[in-house]
Amino acid sequence: NELLENKVAVGELFSDAHKKVWVATSKGFGRLEGWRYKEIIKTGVAWGFAQAGDEVLIAADGGLFLADQRDSVRTASTLKEIAQYTITGILRDKQNNYWLQTNSHGILIWNREKDTILRRISMTDGLSSNIVYSMLEDSRSNIWIGTGYGLNRLRMSGNYTVLALDKFGRADGM
Repeated sequence: NELLENKVAVGELFSDAHKKVWVATSKGFGRLEGWRYKEIIKTGVAWGFAQAGDEVLIAADGGLFLADQRDSVRTASTLKEIAQYTITGILRDKQNNYWLQTNSHGILIWNREKDTILRRISMTDGLSSNIVYSMLEDSRSNIWIGTGYGLNRLRMSGNYTVLALDKFGRADGM
């Protein structure tokens, strides 16, 4: 197997709307086809995935990419800000906007249709760290954010105004 033979680190696995399994690696991204790995593109490190309509949105070194079912890949955004930050994960919210977690600049909320940043969330807004490791939207539309300094629970209005940002750390048993 190419992944084992080339000592490639595997980060995230993602099953798309067509039940295809995508693989983020230390050298790019690809898909599993049966028991074989098919490399789609070498980008440097690939970090994460999200469903984007019939395509898959991929965070990798160099920005965001869209891949279709025919393995055609294109750049998803022309924004310099997205290309210059290391985006380490993606969360699509209930409004179909994408939360882009970074390794040093907090979170960018990106609207794919307009290719615009709707909001930036960082330590300035109360986030416990600008190093974001994970995000999850719960059934109450709270966004849970795992950072370099603990867990955050973010409540926002429909227009992305911060209503509350709670921090959980050592004092809370973390």
